[in-house]
Amino acid sequence: MIRFRVATVLLVAILCEIANPSFASTQEKEFKQVVTPIPEVHAYLEEALNVLEQYSVRRNEICWATFREEVFQSAKGASCPAETYEAIRIALDLLGDHHSVFLTPNEVEKYKDSKPRTIKEIEGFLIEDQIAYLKIPSFASFSAESMNEYASKVQNIICKLDTNQVNKWIIDLRGNNGGNMAPMLLGLAPFLDKKSIEMAFGVEDPNEGAVLYNGSSIKFEGGDFDPCVLSSTPYHIKNPSSPIAILLDEKTASSGEAVAIAFLGKEHTRTFGQHTGGYTSGNSPFFLSDRALICLSVSYMRDRLGRVYKEGVVPDVIIEDEGAQIIHSAVEWLKQQEHN
Repeated sequence: MIRFRVATVLLVAILCEIANPSFASTQEKEFKQVVTPIPEVHAYLEEALNVLEQYSVRRNEICWATFREEVFQSAKGASCPAETYEAIRIALDLLGDHHSVFLTPNEVEKYKDSKPRTIKEIEGFLIEDQIAYLKIPSFASFSAESMNEYASKVQNIICKLDTNQVNKWIIDLRGNNGGNMAPMLLGLAPFLDKKSIEMAFGVEDPNEGAVLYNGSSIKFEGGDFDPCVLSSTPYHIKNPSSPIAILLDEKTASSGEAVAIAFLGKEHTRTFGQHTGGYTSGNSPFFLSDRALICLSVSYMRDRLGRVYKEGVVPDVIIEDEGAQIIHSAVEWLKQQEHN
C-alpha cells in the first residue's frame, strides 16, 4: 500500500497477460467509433481502467473490451477528470467484487487525519472471575495518532483485565464493519504474539502478504507504507494459551473479518454467531494522477492453516439470536475448556 489503506493491506499483485496486439487494435477501432472523449478525459479513464485490468482479483473473469466500452459510455460528456468519478464508481460496481472503493482527492484528505468516534466504543470487563470480555469496534482512519490511540487503548484494557485468575477471553467483533485493520491487530497482538501474525493475503503464494509484528508495530510484507506503531510499552498476556471465544455477526465485515481470520486455526479458539459479511478480499490502494484513490480488491484473506476465505467466515457455532444467547453460549463453552 502507499502509506495508508481503507479496507485491508497492500499485496504484490500479478500482472495479467498482455492481450493479443492485433485483437487489441481491432477492438480499439471499434471502440473509438462508439465514443471519442477529449484527450484528458480519455487518458484519465485509461489510467483508472488499466489499474483494474492489471490488478483486480477478478481480472481473469472480465471481458475488458466490453467493460471499457461500457465505462466510457457512462463518462460520455465529461469535460475533465473530475467529471469521470461516477464512471469509475460504476466500473468498480461492474467488477462485482463488492469491496473495491473509490475516493475523490477531497475524500482522501478527509480521512487522512480523521479521529473515529469508535475509539470510545472499545471496552472490556470481567464476566466472571476467570472470563474477560473485549469489544473491538471498527476503525476508519489513516491518522497515525488515532491508530496509536486505538491500539494502545485495547492493550491497556487487556492489561487491566489480565489478572492471574483470568484465563479465558471473549473477543466481540459483532458490528465491526472494517476500515483500517492495523490498529485492531496491534491492539490484539498480546493474543497473537509472534514475529509473523499468522494470517495473510493472496492465493497463489502462501508467503505473500504476511502480517508482520515486531512487538511494537504492525506492517504488511511487501507493503510500501508506514507501519502502525505502538508508542506505549507492548503488553504480553500472562496466559498465552487461554481459550478464546470470537463473536461474529453479519455486520462483521472487511477488516473486521480479517481480525477474526487472524485467530482462525489458533488452538483453543472457537467462533460463535452468524455468517460474516463476506468482504474477505484484500484491498490495495492505487493513487491516480489527481490523487484520487482506488482501493481495489486484489486478493483474498488466508488464515494460518492456509485456508482461503472468498465468501466470509462461517462460525463454528451458528447462533441466529442477536441477544444474550451468543454470549451465554460462548461462556458455557469457555467453562468447559481446560486451561493449561
